[in-house]
Amino acid sequence: VLGALVDDGIVRVEAGVAVCDGAALAAFAVPDSIQGAVISRIDRLSARQQMTLKKASVVGRNFTLEALASADAGDVSAGALQDDIEAIVQRGLVARRESGGEFSFSHALVRDAVYGLLPFERRRELHAALGAWYERRAGDDPAMLGRIANHYAEAHDPVRAPRALEKAGQRALRSGANREAQALFRRLLEIAESGFGDGDPTRVAASRDDLARWQQGLGLAGYDLGDLADSCRSLEAAAALLGAAVPSQRAVHARLAFEMMRALFHGLSPRPKVLRNATPRDRQIARVLLVLSRIYHLSQKRNLTLYAMMSRFNRIDRCEPVPEQMPAIAGVMYLVMMIGRNGVADRLAARIALIHRRLQQPLEYADASYIAALAYLIQGRWEDCERTAAEAEQIFARLGERQSRLSVIAVLANAAELRGDLPRSWELSSSLLALAEDSGDQLNTCWAAGGLATVAIRQGRIEVAKEWAETAVTIARSIGESVSYLSNRGLLAMIALETGDVEGARALVDEGVALLDELPRFATAHHVLYGLETFSEAILLLWEREAPEPGSLAWKEHASRAALGISRMKGYAQSFAIGSPAAANRQALGHWLHGRRAKAIAAWKHAIGEAERLRIPYECGKAHLELARHLPLGAAERRSQAEAGAALFERIGASRGLSRCLAAGQLAPA
Repeated sequence: VLGALVDDGIVRVEAGVAVCDGAALAAFAVPDSIQGAVISRIDRLSARQQMTLKKASVVGRNFTLEALASADAGDVSAGALQDDIEAIVQRGLVARRESGGEFSFSHALVRDAVYGLLPFERRRELHAALGAWYERRAGDDPAMLGRIANHYAEAHDPVRAPRALEKAGQRALRSGANREAQALFRRLLEIAESGFGDGDPTRVAASRDDLARWQQGLGLAGYDLGDLADSCRSLEAAAALLGAAVPSQRAVHARLAFEMMRALFHGLSPRPKVLRNATPRDRQIARVLLVLSRIYHLSQKRNLTLYAMMSRFNRIDRCEPVPEQMPAIAGVMYLVMMIGRNGVADRLAARIALIHRRLQQPLEYADASYIAALAYLIQGRWEDCERTAAEAEQIFARLGERQSRLSVIAVLANAAELRGDLPRSWELSSSLLALAEDSGDQLNTCWAAGGLATVAIRQGRIEVAKEWAETAVTIARSIGESVSYLSNRGLLAMIALETGDVEGARALVDEGVALLDELPRFATAHHVLYGLETFSEAILLLWEREAPEPGSLAWKEHASRAALGISRMKGYAQSFAIGSPAAANRQALGHWLHGRRAKAIAAWKHAIGEAERLRIPYECGKAHLELARHLPLGAAERRSQAEAGAALFERIGASRGLSRCLAAGQLAPA
């Protein structure tokens, strides 16, 4: 509006002072919309300048004279175009960019208003000309694929638009531009389903395979952004289009039993001498099921997780080697590690290495190494976990696979925390946070915040832990990451107890009991450990603190809640060895609160043995601390247990545990 006032001479600048013509201002009609304000200024341009500006709006918010000339198609000479743009720059509607040869509309709304002035058919013609020009000039430049796709889509070209949109979408996926990839694949599906829009019902002819690829691309982009629910819907749609529909929750038991029997039959029968070739469709289904299995794994859908893993494996196991076999075999390796069959897992790892040596396909090998690292982590095989995760991280970094690299860093941070290297875990979680925030990856941002909260509470930095846990809870709630929500709400319950906020702890424990009750009996996601151990401990510590009369209603309620927490911890430990020390610790405190003193002491000593076997020093220190807290004052064993716990906590830098051990053993401060 001010620009229009200046154009009309109602406002002018004299010696650095704005001067207004009051009478002319009173007669000025203020436009009642953005478009009206822009049009009032455009009307002051010559007819040729107006058309030049409209053509520039088709090029985009930023444009060059060269691109403008291609859209102009020789209607006006290059010199005349230059003169027109210079005049428009003087009006302030367009500005010259620092690069010199490039111009930019003064605001996106200005460009949109000008673009809306062009008739629909004329816009299509100009977009088609620009798409063809960019394709001829820069078709091999990956950075230009999105621009080419946009012009062909706006031209409503039913042949070139889908080809260009898919090519740009795949490039965006590879480069980590997941929001762009989402928009491109969503546009593809829209024009296939309902046409280009703007009154044009023309629909793109797309086969089921085309639609499956586009749904897969949309699902992969959503997964990389942490939109698990949307990603799952798209990938399940892709699987159905490929003829491999995922069974419903009610039907999955029968399908899973079939896949298990099929895998068992293959395992017991000799491998055929002549292997069939995997079809392109089977390979694509394997890729879709790989990501679906990860989503089901994170969502605690145990049977669907197992089904996706086994179905993927069975489809391509008895085929000539293909890259998709490596992550499929790694998925089975993870399953057999859950039941402690380390020898079988090692043979599967050797088979993965053999396929990689033959095919030299680093991306699929890195995918398999990531899954293998998780398998080693759940069994506490730290050196193997570090080795395979580091190898996967290096490959993903080299190939520019950003989201996959972040997932591996999360595993490394998790492993460092469990084996007691808190500074390294903090460093890795901080690195994960920076990279995830930079790429807009909400899932890994959530994991990073939760990792920082866990390390901070171990180190006794309560306020820092609270801040990061609340951040993780907020993100987990927004993206539907139920495991991280559980884990960080559990951390907040422990923080409330640490700070004496009993009412706050009680409210969080009430919520935690409901969350634990909804969990399956046996966990599928390894990182649910943090939610199980914190809430089960908070339930028990609250019972111990409130100390209701044995046999009373309050006592029975506490006992019932404790039984639920202990049961979930024991169920976790049956699948994941790393949970056994925490499960034994919770079982011990449960025995103590029921008055079973001898069983409690035996369970704490068992926890120490398990933690030492698995080299998980923090849980080992907690078992020593609990023994010191509950043995008689003045007892020699109480002091020795406190000393052992203090030594462990001091070694790993867990200051809160150290101070508690010193107090429990009545030891002098270190």
